[in-house]
Amino acid sequence: TLCWVNKDKRIIGANPKFVDIFKIQKPIKEVVLEKNNKLHELHRLTETIFNESSKVSSSIEVGESTYFFAGQKYNNDQEAVIIGMDITEQHMWQNLVEKERKIAIEEAKLAELGRMLPVFTTYMDAYIQNDHSKKIIHYLSPDDTNNPCVGIDEIFQFIDELYNPYIRRKNFSLHFSTNQTEKEDFPVKSLFISLCILIQNSLEAAGTGQNHKINISHELKDRVHFIDIEDNGEGIPIEIEDVIFEPQISTKNGRLGIGLSLAQDLILDMGGTISLTSPRGPTRFTIKFKESIK
Repeated sequence: TLCWVNKDKRIIGANPKFVDIFKIQKPIKEVVLEKNNKLHELHRLTETIFNESSKVSSSIEVGESTYFFAGQKYNNDQEAVIIGMDITEQHMWQNLVEKERKIAIEEAKLAELGRMLPVFTTYMDAYIQNDHSKKIIHYLSPDDTNNPCVGIDEIFQFIDELYNPYIRRKNFSLHFSTNQTEKEDFPVKSLFISLCILIQNSLEAAGTGQNHKINISHELKDRVHFIDIEDNGEGIPIEIEDVIFEPQISTKNGRLGIGLSLAQDLILDMGGTISLTSPRGPTRFTIKFKESIK
């Protein structure tokens, strides 16, 4: 299907297919593309053609069908031709594939979550004997749905004990700091798993390199928690730094790229945010969430 328009958004010609698709009842040369009629999507496309570039394209829903329209100016930029192609079937299959992809990603996240918690709790139950860590093990149990009242310092201590044997064996460094010891009611599982994902990613990226350092610092400022996770690794490649939290994005060969996306989901669920605040030299991720004192 095709039509011709001028800079006033008035149609100056069209083929019968165009008239049929948009169910145009009056003479074609009396039709004007407007924001408030059924041709509003073409109005927007035409504005783009004349105002921004010589060639533009867009997918437009017309009834139950989807059309791909492309347009280009001519006649000293005073008029434009717009050509449309029915892509309904291709669009349907693309939507189906995208839906299946999202389902697979969510299943992978759930599988990762289900894999991590039992490993952590079993390991800690076997090797950690102090009371505060046993308390957090209980809170991490899949059967416990309460948000416990704990301090950030307790979570840091727990994670330090979890990773300490591996860190010492690899001659790495993992350091925690916080200025807060008050206890709060917040989702321990979400914060704990997100921190472990970031630590694990950093350790895996370090490989067998020596003197790898991870610093995790916490500050409570204006009733907002700020947690920085920083390492001295090589950083995030520039080509993926803007999509680092997208699923299936990974710097490691053969990995699904689920971890950071899962961490973001967990932090968002607790009302916070996670961002890459320094992609290279050193790499720094920042978690923010509001204070919630009982």
